[in-house]
Amino acid sequence: MTRGGNGRRGRGRAVIGTALLWACVACGGAPVIPVAREPWPQAPVVLAWVGDAQAYRYRDGEWERAPAHDYTFSVVQRRYPGKWLAVKDLHRRHPDFPGGLSGRRDSTLYFELSYREAEPGHVTFAVSSSLGEGQGSTEDGFQTSTVEIQTPGRFAPFNVLRLRQRFDWPRGALAETVELVKRAKAGEETPFMKFEETARLLEPATRERPPEQP
Repeated sequence: MTRGGNGRRGRGRAVIGTALLWACVACGGAPVIPVAREPWPQAPVVLAWVGDAQAYRYRDGEWERAPAHDYTFSVVQRRYPGKWLAVKDLHRRHPDFPGGLSGRRDSTLYFELSYREAEPGHVTFAVSSSLGEGQGSTEDGFQTSTVEIQTPGRFAPFNVLRLRQRFDWPRGALAETVELVKRAKAGEETPFMKFEETARLLEPATRERPPEQP
C-alpha cells in the first residue's frame, strides 16, 4: 500500500466496484433466465463447456494480474435453427475475492443469439442477454467469433463488454478474452479489466461401464 498511497487505494476500490458490477450487472428484480412453465424445448444440438478464467486490470498503460477476481465457469448452449441460447455460471473461489455489498461469488448470465442471413464464411447475429443488448459475427466456419454488448450504467467504470472467441474444434478447446471497456461518446476507449478464459468441450457419451477410479 506504500506505492501510490491513496491513489492506489482508490484504484483498488474501483476494481472492487468493477468486480461487483461484473458479478451483479444482471442482478436486478427480473429473473436472469427467462421463466417458463415447461422445460427447455428439445434442441438439435446441446453443447457444454467447462473452464477457468484469469483476471487482469488495466493500470498505468499495462495489464496486471488480479487473481482475486479469477473464476471457474460452465456454459450450457442449446442450438436451435436460427437461434442459440446459452446459460453461463461463474464461481469466484479465491479467498481474497472482495465481496460485500452486492458482490457475489456465484452468478449466472444468459445469452440469446439470433442469427441473420449468412454470407460465405461470415455470419452475423444479434445478442439479447442479461448483461445488455449487442451484436456479433463469426468467421471461418465458426472458428472465431466476436461479440460486443452495450452494458447499462451511465456512471459505471465500463459500458462495453467485448468477447473474442477462438475455437479449436478438433481438440474440443475454447480460448476467450472478455474485455470491460469504457467508451466515450467520441468513440475513444479506455480498457478497465479483462478475463482470459480457457475451456474444454463436453459432449454426450455412452460407456459400457463406469469410469475407473483414480
